[in-house]
Amino acid sequence: MFGNLGQYTLGIYIVQTVVFQFYGRKELGLNEYLYDWIFVPITSVCILLISYIIVLLLSKFKITRHYLLGNWK
Repeated sequence: MFGNLGQYTLGIYIVQTVVFQFYGRKELGLNEYLYDWIFVPITSVCILLISYIIVLLLSKFKITRHYLLGNWK
């Protein structure tokens, strides 16, 4: 599982950066300790798992595998 996650790290990183930098701390109003050490890691793992599941679902169909994931096999 972890070997396949490395192929999608750029997309996951971009999603997490947008969520955490632009919306996270300002919208939730959490203090720095709670936000950085508790909220961000838990949310990151959730986003990682959701992204991985979405990619697995997209890879089941030939057209989405070709055009969205770039797998031409």
